[in-house]
Amino acid sequence: MGDYLLEVEGRDVRPPAEVYSFFENTAGKQIKIRVGPSPDGQDSRQVTVVPLGSEFALRNRAWEEDNRRKVDELSGGKLAYVHVPDTAVGGWLNFNRFYFAQVDKKVRSSARRWRRSTGQKP
Repeated sequence: MGDYLLEVEGRDVRPPAEVYSFFENTAGKQIKIRVGPSPDGQDSRQVTVVPLGSEFALRNRAWEEDNRRKVDELSGGKLAYVHVPDTAVGGWLNFNRFYFAQVDKKVRSSARRWRRSTGQKP
Protein backbone atom coordinates (compact mmCIF):
# COMPACT_ATOMS: atom_id res chain seq x y z
CA MET A 1 0.00 0.00 0.00
CA GLY A 2 2.46 2.61 1.14
CA ASP A 3 4.38 3.95 4.08
CA TYR A 4 3.43 6.26 6.89
CA LEU A 5 4.96 9.74 6.80
CA LEU A 6 6.49 10.10 10.25
CA GLU A 7 8.81 13.14 10.11
CA VAL A 8 9.66 16.03 7.84
CA GLU A 9 12.99 17.73 8.51
CA GLY A 10 13.05 16.29 12.04
CA ARG A 11 9.51 17.44 12.93
CA ASP A 12 7.02 14.75 13.90
CA VAL A 13 4.01 14.49 11.62
CA ARG A 14 1.08 13.85 13.94
CA PRO A 15 -2.63 14.67 13.89
CA PRO A 16 -4.20 17.18 14.00
CA ALA A 17 -1.38 18.93 12.08
CA GLU A 18 -2.10 19.60 8.41
CA VAL A 19 0.37 17.38 6.54
CA TYR A 20 0.85 19.90 3.71
CA SER A 21 2.08 22.52 6.18
CA PHE A 22 5.28 20.51 6.66
CA PHE A 23 6.15 21.04 3.00
CA GLU A 24 5.53 24.79 2.73
CA ASN A 25 8.44 26.64 1.09
CA THR A 26 10.27 23.39 0.30
CA ALA A 27 9.60 23.07 -3.47
CA GLY A 28 12.80 22.41 -5.37
CA LYS A 29 14.87 21.95 -2.20
CA GLN A 30 16.25 18.72 -0.78
CA ILE A 31 14.59 17.79 2.50
CA LYS A 32 14.72 14.73 4.72
CA ILE A 33 11.62 12.75 5.56
CA ARG A 34 11.17 9.65 7.69
CA VAL A 35 8.77 6.98 6.47
CA GLY A 36 7.92 3.53 7.76
CA PRO A 37 5.56 0.58 7.48
CA SER A 38 3.85 1.38 10.78
CA PRO A 39 2.83 4.55 12.64
CA ASP A 40 5.01 3.68 15.64
CA GLY A 41 8.21 4.29 13.65
CA GLN A 42 9.49 0.73 13.88
CA ASP A 43 11.64 -0.20 10.85
CA SER A 44 11.40 3.37 9.55
CA ARG A 45 13.95 4.89 7.23
CA GLN A 46 15.11 8.39 6.35
CA VAL A 47 14.82 9.47 2.72
CA THR A 48 15.98 12.65 0.97
CA VAL A 49 13.36 14.05 -1.41
CA VAL A 50 12.84 17.17 -3.50
CA PRO A 51 9.18 18.30 -3.32
CA LEU A 52 7.55 19.66 -6.46
CA GLY A 53 5.92 23.07 -6.63
CA SER A 54 2.94 21.56 -8.45
CA GLU A 55 1.65 18.07 -9.04
CA PHE A 56 0.15 19.01 -12.43
CA ALA A 57 2.84 17.21 -14.46
CA LEU A 58 2.51 14.03 -12.39
CA ARG A 59 -1.28 13.98 -12.63
CA ASN A 60 -1.13 14.75 -16.34
CA ARG A 61 1.32 11.88 -16.95
CA ALA A 62 -0.93 9.52 -14.97
CA TRP A 63 -3.89 10.63 -17.10
CA GLU A 64 -1.87 9.98 -20.29
CA GLU A 65 -0.77 6.55 -19.06
CA ASP A 66 -4.33 5.61 -18.07
CA ASN A 67 -5.52 6.54 -21.56
CA ARG A 68 -2.68 4.62 -23.22
CA ARG A 69 -3.42 1.52 -21.13
CA LYS A 70 -7.14 1.76 -21.81
CA VAL A 71 -6.62 2.04 -25.59
CA ASP A 72 -4.15 -0.85 -25.51
CA GLU A 73 -6.51 -3.03 -23.47
CA LEU A 74 -9.65 -2.26 -25.48
CA SER A 75 -7.89 -2.79 -28.81
CA GLY A 76 -6.13 -5.99 -27.82
CA GLY A 77 -2.78 -4.25 -28.26
CA LYS A 78 -3.47 -3.16 -31.86
CA LEU A 79 -3.89 0.59 -31.32
CA ALA A 80 -1.36 3.12 -30.08
CA TYR A 81 -2.25 6.27 -28.15
CA VAL A 82 -0.20 9.47 -28.07
CA HIS A 83 -1.25 12.61 -26.24
CA VAL A 84 0.07 15.81 -27.85
CA PRO A 85 -0.48 18.55 -25.24
CA ASP A 86 0.47 21.43 -27.55
CA THR A 87 2.31 22.26 -30.74
CA ALA A 88 5.36 23.59 -28.91
CA VAL A 89 8.15 21.80 -27.05
CA GLY A 90 5.82 19.75 -24.80
CA GLY A 91 3.96 18.36 -27.78
CA TRP A 92 7.16 17.57 -29.65
CA LEU A 93 8.63 15.77 -26.64
CA ASN A 94 5.47 13.73 -26.04
CA PHE A 95 5.16 12.82 -29.71
CA ASN A 96 8.77 11.63 -29.94
CA ARG A 97 8.66 9.78 -26.64
CA PHE A 98 5.38 7.94 -27.13
CA TYR A 99 4.83 7.71 -30.90
CA PHE A 100 8.10 5.99 -31.74
CA ALA A 101 7.74 3.62 -28.78
CA GLN A 102 4.54 2.30 -30.39
CA VAL A 103 5.35 2.14 -34.11
CA ASP A 104 4.66 -1.59 -34.08
CA LYS A 105 0.94 -0.97 -33.51
CA LYS A 106 -1.44 -1.28 -36.48
CA VAL A 107 -3.09 2.10 -35.84
CA ARG A 108 -1.71 5.15 -34.07
CA SER A 109 -4.03 7.70 -32.53
CA SER A 110 -3.13 11.05 -31.04
CA ALA A 111 -5.16 13.32 -28.80
CA ARG A 112 -4.83 17.03 -28.29
CA ARG A 113 -6.92 18.53 -25.49
CA TRP A 114 -6.31 22.27 -25.63
CA ARG A 115 -3.50 24.58 -26.52
CA ARG A 116 -1.76 25.21 -23.25
CA SER A 117 0.47 27.92 -24.67
CA THR A 118 -2.45 30.03 -25.95
CA GLY A 119 -5.31 28.75 -23.81
CA GLN A 120 -7.35 28.21 -26.99
CA LYS A 121 -9.47 25.15 -27.52
CA PRO A 122 -8.82 23.32 -30.83
